[in-house]
Amino acid sequence: MTVVALASVLAAPAAAQSGRFQMEPSGPNILRLDRETGEIASCSAGDSGWVCETLVPAKDAEAPATALLDENRRLKARVEVLERRLGQIAAIARGGAEIGANADGEAGPAPVATASPDDRIDVEKARRDIDDAVEVTGYALRSFRGLVDALTAGTN
Repeated sequence: MTVVALASVLAAPAAAQSGRFQMEPSGPNILRLDRETGEIASCSAGDSGWVCETLVPAKDAEAPATALLDENRRLKARVEVLERRLGQIAAIARGGAEIGANADGEAGPAPVATASPDDRIDVEKARRDIDDAVEVTGYALRSFRGLVDALTAGTN
């Protein structure tokens, strides 16, 4: 009875098999994959029935999947924050409301992402910071030009 059941499972393509175990022929043996735990065993017919030897234990099967799910959640949260910041920067660059595709996919004002108080950009402070950076850069260029002029004055 067991041999008949096992033969019928092997006759079905792997994609059509449903349930906890997937069986695949491998030479004279059969590989058994436990879809819930990830354990892989090699099974063979013995004198007293089928005997399975574990090739890949199940103890570590959950760890990589859990780690990947955690990383996926963390990265999705980070993408949301970055998209929100990019929307804010685009709105500032345009000098007003963000223009893009609305919820219907039509051109027009895009919905503005709600930002937490920590994510908000102080537009006036950002403009002052840019002005300060331009002023410092101008000072550095003028100083460098003065140095170049002083060094080249003696060579003429």
